[in-house]
Amino acid sequence: MATMAHGFKRLLPFFILAGLILIHSGSIPGYLNAQSQGTAPNARTASPDQAEYSRIVLGPISPPAPLLTPQVSGSGAGLTIIPTFDASIDAATQTAINNAIAFYQKTFTNNITVNIEFHNMAAGLGQSVFFVFNLSYPSYRTALAANATSADDATALANTPSGSTNPVTGSSNIVVKSPNGRALGFNTPEKSFNFGGSPCPTFTGSGCIGLNVTLANSHGVLTAVVEHEIDEVLGLGSALQGTTTPADPWTEDLFRWAMTGLRSFAANASCTSPPSSFFSIDGGVTNLDQFNNCNNGGDYGDWITHTPSQVQDASTNFSGAPSLSVTSPEVRALDVIGYTIGASKHRRGQLISQ
Repeated sequence: MATMAHGFKRLLPFFILAGLILIHSGSIPGYLNAQSQGTAPNARTASPDQAEYSRIVLGPISPPAPLLTPQVSGSGAGLTIIPTFDASIDAATQTAINNAIAFYQKTFTNNITVNIEFHNMAAGLGQSVFFVFNLSYPSYRTALAANATSADDATALANTPSGSTNPVTGSSNIVVKSPNGRALGFNTPEKSFNFGGSPCPTFTGSGCIGLNVTLANSHGVLTAVVEHEIDEVLGLGSALQGTTTPADPWTEDLFRWAMTGLRSFAANASCTSPPSSFFSIDGGVTNLDQFNNCNNGGDYGDWITHTPSQVQDASTNFSGAPSLSVTSPEVRALDVIGYTIGASKHRRGQLISQ
């Protein structure tokens, strides 16, 4: 990552296609990396009985932009998510999406506007495309501290050291998504999705979400799929992909632990006995949820398969119709990576359910 002559880091925007793709037929699941600019590859596939999900990662598609004076956008009324519906999204699905959006807008108070496009798709279960940016770790950690409001924030900060390098890989950078950066006051702007193979080429915003409405409704999980993909657009996920362990972690990677005092950040080719990796905000003392921690076609930043299902499960067995509350581990994760939960959702420093 180049350093500017006057001392600040450059933002590096990427397109990412991620999460919740239920694969129907074919060969071994996997992640694909596109090194060329502007071309979206096709996902590899897994058999339907595995109910696997996969992710596609696209390389840089535009020149780096400088990190400018922190800016916060929005209507002044807290988090605003504006959906754009493709003509393929029917009225009932629009209502379900708007109901899911209402949860985030009631829960988080960050004064930013997040534009997301939604479209129907015939294969898979759900997918999202979004941007990520490189920030200097010290600036990100400083912004986290300045925006800490909850008991979880205080605990997470106490176990996330300050300094010139991140505690996960020792690089000087950390990677954020556009809304996550803006929630903390950075200039990580929304971008145009006009690239080859884009599912929403005329859209400009923070995320582009595809939903297999028929399949999701047949299992009663449309709300879960919508929330899963919105979580990823807002900031959840891991830099780990396939068998690659990158130099710069994503923000949620700060909270990957193998055990008390031992961080977990390594891609695993074998899924026979994957090393433990769980979401924890207190230095690995408390396991809040287990990460999907191997190259099985699912996202490393998602959870393992649960019974009953949880919103951020990488692979679903359709054993429930989950939805988020303020006590969900997904919401606690959004809180500690930079989002602010409204005061009405707290009681004596603890999160309370709606």
